[in-house]
Amino acid sequence: MLPSLRIVDYQELVVLRPPCASPALLYGAVVLSLPRPKTIRGIVVRHVIRYELTIPGHKVERGIIRTEEETRVSGPCTLAAGEHLFEWSLKIPHDTTPGECCLYGWIRHWLEAVVEGGGILGRDLVHEKRMWAEINVAPEDDAPNYQQQQMLGLLDELGPYNITLESSCLKVGGVLDFSINLPSIPQTVAIRSITLSVTETFELSSPHPTSTSKSLRLVGPKQRIVHLDGSSPRSTPTRWAHGMAITTSEPADGEFALVEKGEGFEVLYQARIPGCDALHPSTGTARGPTPISVTHEMCVEVRYVLPERGKVRNAKLCQAIRFSSCCCTPLPPYSPEPAAVDRLPLGPRYNCACLLDIQSLVGDTKDHLPSYSSSSMTPVPDFHAKLLR
Repeated sequence: MLPSLRIVDYQELVVLRPPCASPALLYGAVVLSLPRPKTIRGIVVRHVIRYELTIPGHKVERGIIRTEEETRVSGPCTLAAGEHLFEWSLKIPHDTTPGECCLYGWIRHWLEAVVEGGGILGRDLVHEKRMWAEINVAPEDDAPNYQQQQMLGLLDELGPYNITLESSCLKVGGVLDFSINLPSIPQTVAIRSITLSVTETFELSSPHPTSTSKSLRLVGPKQRIVHLDGSSPRSTPTRWAHGMAITTSEPADGEFALVEKGEGFEVLYQARIPGCDALHPSTGTARGPTPISVTHEMCVEVRYVLPERGKVRNAKLCQAIRFSSCCCTPLPPYSPEPAAVDRLPLGPRYNCACLLDIQSLVGDTKDHLPSYSSSSMTPVPDFHAKLLR
């Protein structure tokens, strides 16, 4: 019988919340089984990040991103035959490189336990176990509230605008409440379509640069989240449904809306953010070298026609945006109904938003729905402060 080592009783998922100053705490235990008494030099538990990077036109690079997170559980000692349990804890900084998996490679997190001198002929005894580090870009003190991102400004032909994105957690695979408000349009306008899209950019670079290593910036395809035109289904404030627009204007001659001079226009829509098969979480600002970095930009495009000119015009407004991981919530939401365990995967990704249907994400009561008031035509910072009548 040979000595054995295993890591037990640890949380597999660590949620990173940059720029939070206090580190996340990872804890657990290691179990060392000895067939006979053994003198060891010590026990160390460390956090290891491995990566694989594929830069187009270059060889695949694999390696380890060295981290400083390790703890010495035990010093030199002589242990009796049998099982020995040692508890440990690690502090994981929130600016640690999060896990990633995309077309250009992957970043994976592991726990490594080492019993120095615990193996055969005095060799080290090593055991590794996979862990997950997922990013949540929401500020820690705002976690229970809705995240909101606004774009405010003034356009010559459309007047002042207020574009709002809100979500309980702005994450991959989540639900997004989108609103656009044009409170006072200076001239008659036929709005042809409204589109909200997201573009992600990958920054690829070797964490161990050499004279032959390269860096590359790749822009992914534009992913449409919302597209509203004259054929889009509509709803009313009292008969709302997911995927249907609530607007103050009626369609006219195939256009989405015809707004007379001096009038206002507003549309509300609830959409599903693309899942992890199409969109990746933002990496944030990681400490040290990061082989794969992901950033996002959202763009709102309003295509419209000025009747006296007849030419289709396009107003395009863009802003940086950050998405949390689809698995950034460590515990499943409470529900009085039994969980559908048969359709959820094993392991820490059990609460992946991509696996849930829209009703599971927003519920089926009106408290979860975007609200609307037809009399409110001024920019309102709090999207959910309006009353559903």
